[in-house]
Amino acid sequence: MENATVEINDGCISIKHWAIKLLVASVKDTLGNAENYLEAGNFTGIIAAPPCTDFTNSGARWWDSKDADGRTELAAELVRQTVRTIEFLKPDWWQLENPPGRIAKVVPWLQECDSFCFDPCDFAGYIHECDEDYEAMLAKVAAKAEREAWDEITAEDAELTRIFNHYTKKTKIWGHFPELVKDRREPIKTCKAGSWIMRRGGATEATKAARSATPDGFCRAFFEAVKDYELDWEAIEEGEAEYHSFQYAA
Repeated sequence: MENATVEINDGCISIKHWAIKLLVASVKDTLGNAENYLEAGNFTGIIAAPPCTDFTNSGARWWDSKDADGRTELAAELVRQTVRTIEFLKPDWWQLENPPGRIAKVVPWLQECDSFCFDPCDFAGYIHECDEDYEAMLAKVAAKAEREAWDEITAEDAELTRIFNHYTKKTKIWGHFPELVKDRREPIKTCKAGSWIMRRGGATEATKAARSATPDGFCRAFFEAVKDYELDWEAIEEGEAEYHSFQYAA
C-alpha cells in the first residue's frame, strides 16, 4: 500500500492510492483496531473530515443540550480516534477539516497542530489557470452584482460562481502539511444576501451536499503543496529529527 492516501470523511475511512480506492471500512468498527490490518509508515497523507454538526458555530444554540445528553462526547471521541489513527499510521502529511467552531476546544490535542483558515475564493485562481475561457462570463456576473441587479442574475450565473469558487465560506484545517500558496479572486454576490449558498437556501439534500463539497481550487492548491513533500525518515530513525507526536490524555 505504498504511497497511499487515507481519507476519513463523515464516519468512513477510505485508503486510496490517489484515485484508486483500496479499502472502505466503518470508523466506528475499525479505528480502534487499525493496527490489525494497517502498517505504519506506508502512507503519504491522510485527509480527515469528521462530522461538524456538534462543533460548528452555526449550531452553537444546541451545544448545551448536546453537552448534557452526551452527543458532544461521542463526536469528540470520533475525532480523538481519528487523531489516534493518524498518529499510528505516521503519514508524511495530514489534515483535518471542520468549519470554524469549538472542535479544537473540545479536542485540545488539535491545538498542538498547525492550523489554516480559508475561503474558497482564496484559491479560485488555480481553476482560472485551467479554464481561462470563463473569465469573460464571470466578469459579466460580477458586473450585474456590482449594479445590484439581482433579478438579472440567473441560476446558471450563480452556479458559475460556485464552480469557479468565487464565494466565501470559512473553513479551517488542522494538521501537519506544507504551506499553501493562495491565488485569490474576488467573491461574487449572486443575491442581496450574499453568495450562491444564500441564494439556494439550505433545505434540500443537493444543496447541503454542494455546500459541504471541498472547493476545487483548494484541492488543486493542496495537491501542489504536498505532491513532492516527504519527511526525512532517515533522520527521524537516526534520532536527528522527530515525528510530531500528540500528548494524549490517559
